[in-house]
Amino acid sequence: MLKGRIGDTECSGVGGIVHCYPERAILAFTDPDVVLYAYDINIDIMQDDRDMEQLPSLLGRDILSRWKITYDLLGVGIRVNKVYSADKEFDLRPPARL
Repeated sequence: MLKGRIGDTECSGVGGIVHCYPERAILAFTDPDVVLYAYDINIDIMQDDRDMEQLPSLLGRDILSRWKITYDLLGVGIRVNKVYSADKEFDLRPPARL
């Protein structure tokens, strides 16, 4: 959080109404050693507020809806599969040997 930045937009969330300011961000998920999925998004960052500092940041449905999330706590834990395309994908596999 940038100290002293004043939010000019009201945002509602789990902690109630807060004042936010917009920023461009790159959000990335990886399938280790295989691919990196990147999203070019605008996020709202909460202005400096001591009362809200301890609340966690949350990922919005605009990103989560692009993924299938399976909770299998007795088996593999949490499994996430991409359903809709990312803004950019980067292949992380080493080039094939000739």
